[in-house]
Amino acid sequence: MRYLLVVTSVASKKDARRLARLLVCERLSSCVNILPAESVYKWGPKIAEEKEYVLLCKTESARYKKIEELLLNEHPYALPAIYALPVEKGSKNYLKWVSTQLRKKTSEESVYPPSYLQE
Repeated sequence: MRYLLVVTSVASKKDARRLARLLVCERLSSCVNILPAESVYKWGPKIAEEKEYVLLCKTESARYKKIEELLLNEHPYALPAIYALPVEKGSKNYLKWVSTQLRKKTSEESVYPPSYLQE
């Protein structure tokens, strides 16, 4: 089994939580860390400096295409940064948990009320 850490960033904590919940609810990521960050980048002729929230999504390689599709459809940015870093090594038990979370589904979890995805 191959694993990835998929990374993206958004401007608000609300958007970060919404995307994280979608990814976890859809079983595309077992866990999403949300970290505060500052970004410096060139946008057009100007240098921009913005506060952002970075999402670190733990998943299996086979799920990348669906994660990218979800993020492109749900992301608030016109050009979101979405990239994946391969996990070269990791705790055997943790990686097993990642895989289990991506597959586990009970009848109670099959339908999430819209309020579950809200802040």
